[in-house]
Amino acid sequence: MSRVRSYRSRAEAIQQRATYEFNKLADDVRQEVIVPLCKKHHLYFGAAHGIYWFETEEGVDIRDAGDAVREGLADVAASFEVLDIAVDSHTNVGDLVEQVKVNR
Repeated sequence: MSRVRSYRSRAEAIQQRATYEFNKLADDVRQEVIVPLCKKHHLYFGAAHGIYWFETEEGVDIRDAGDAVREGLADVAASFEVLDIAVDSHTNVGDLVEQVKVNR
């Protein structure tokens, strides 16, 4: 039984480190990529329930690169390459980025 506890403890420590690192990555993406885009284009960014999106001042949702291209926002489209990076089988970086509200 002590081996099981040892393995469990190691697994929990690894999960905690990974969670910390992925949250740090998401914060870096927020500060270096998402906030500047939101300021430049007066966008809102949100993430909830397994989806993430930008929203224009006119209320248009941008949920993927195709939506961004249709709105003429090539730099926003490019940001989805970062947001769509998988963290695990159910989570992408975009899921971990906290919302961004800018004065519109």
